[in-house]
Amino acid sequence: MGKGHRYQGANQADRWRRRAGRRMPSRRLPRPLLGLIFLGAGTLAAAVTQFAIQSTAGQQSTITNWTEPLPGHMEGRASVIDGDTVEIAGQRIRFNGIDAPESRQHCDDAKGFDYPCGRRTAQALDKFLAASRPLHCSFVDRDRYGRLVGNCDRAGRS
Repeated sequence: MGKGHRYQGANQADRWRRRAGRRMPSRRLPRPLLGLIFLGAGTLAAAVTQFAIQSTAGQQSTITNWTEPLPGHMEGRASVIDGDTVEIAGQRIRFNGIDAPESRQHCDDAKGFDYPCGRRTAQALDKFLAASRPLHCSFVDRDRYGRLVGNCDRAGRS
């Protein structure tokens, strides 16, 4: 008997062990790609953190502003900030249901010419409020910047 017949079972066991020891192809991402993914995620996290810190800088806790109860009403002489925002006694109030251009915003007229529409809306609101002061406001909500959102009337009007 030759060598092949005598150890045939052992040979097959050796082949099985060699096959079992082989590694399957790796399904992992290449290291440079993993590094770029982690770098991107870290950069994104840092940018979000910086934005959150800068957006709350100079303000009292915005979360506190959102959670504290709304005042019942406010009355006083209003200073115009924008065409849809006034300030009474240091408290900014945005008019409910009104969206006007920001005070530095420019618009195009029908002929395509640029004009300061934001400044004009603020001036028009100031002229309207000057006709009768004080302003009476009752509040319905807070906006994303923590400003009160309210329905306001001039004195002498209900």
